[in-house]
Formats: sequence, structure tokens, C-alpha cells
Amino acid sequence: MGKAGGSYKRRRKNTFNYNRRVRRIRKKQLKMSTINCKELKEAWDSSKSYKKNMDSVGLSFDPNQTIDVKGKNKKKAIRMDVVNKLESKLMQLPPKK
Repeated sequence: MGKAGGSYKRRRKNTFNYNRRVRRIRKKQLKMSTINCKELKEAWDSSKSYKKNMDSVGLSFDPNQTIDVKGKNKKKAIRMDVVNKLESKLMQLPPKK
């Protein structure tokens, strides 16, 4: 003979709170890491996605798509002011030995 609360336990055993997992994943996605580069921070547009921001600055989001074997890359608008700032910053660094 089963216990009085047996049917309740059997129902509860097969449930999982999916919403808790979804909330945790959404919260994790909304958090953005801090940007240490001054030029990137100034050019960053929070209304754009990560990929669109990287494309507008001229950096690669996915190197596999950027360096295409077939050579059918799309023409992208690059913000040259950010690229020039980054290049001038690199030129000021001392050379490696």
C-alpha cells in the first residue's frame, strides 16, 4: 500500500522550473563586460548589437566570416576615426625586444 501523499510526490517528481533557468540566462546575456579600451568605449553604441558595434568600428566579430576563402566579403562602412586612434595608440607603444 502506498502512502497518502504518494500521487502528489509522483507528480512533483517530474516537474522542473524552466522559467528560473530562462531568467538566469537572460540576466547573464544582459550583463555586458567592461570595455577597457578608451576608443572602443567612446564609439560604443548600446542600442546596437555586439556584432554591429564591432563591424562599425572595423574589428572582426567572427574571423571565419571576415577572412572568406572565396573572397566574397561584403563592403562594410568602417569608422576611420576609431581605426586611426587605435593605430596612433599602437605607434606610441615601445617596440618589443
